[in-house]
Amino acid sequence: MIRVFLSLCIVLVCEISFSQRLMGSLGRGVIATPDNDGNIFVSWRLLASDPEDVAFNLTKMKEL
Repeated sequence: MIRVFLSLCIVLVCEISFSQRLMGSLGRGVIATPDNDGNIFVSWRLLASDPEDVAFNLTKMKEL
């Protein structure tokens, strides 16, 4: 009985420790790539600290 209880405790401790998410210090990670029609696709990484209603403003500059 003690052996079963200890085994259950070990499984629960492992499950709790592996279920925690590891967080790295990543930046926004913006990328922009052209498509076949001459448009630019812009994408970026959302951060875990961003609120659910996060919004971004993109500004297009004139060509140099």
